[in-house]
Amino acid sequence: MRAPTSAALQILSTRITGLLDCLSQGLHGELRAQDLTPPLAMTLRLLDEPRSMRSLADAHHCDASNITGIVDRLEKRGLVERCADPTDRRVTVIRRSPAGDAMRARLVGAAFGTLAGLGTLSDTELDQLNDLLARLVG
Repeated sequence: MRAPTSAALQILSTRITGLLDCLSQGLHGELRAQDLTPPLAMTLRLLDEPRSMRSLADAHHCDASNITGIVDRLEKRGLVERCADPTDRRVTVIRRSPAGDAMRARLVGAAFGTLAGLGTLSDTELDQLNDLLARLVG
């Protein structure tokens, strides 16, 4: 495997920065419109599967007490639900509600809606891009 040239890395760095700026602008505009903070949005993103409060705290790299406030706000808005873990009734898990699923879809759409170029890629190209990004970020 050859090492990337510094010129290639510079171009890639510029493109990745531009991509992040586009995603951020679209997402932050929608967050403001929906009156959501980044931690609330991150929690919605993390709930593709039900998770315990401890798991959410670990993913946020914060204390569980911080997650309680985040989940309280999301629950008050009807975006998440607390329920008993089916494998251990002593544990409460958090899951997205149908309204939370819809909000997550809006946020993803807002972020990626700024990337009109994605619509020009074939399924094969999208698969290749997915594979390359997976190699970069795991």
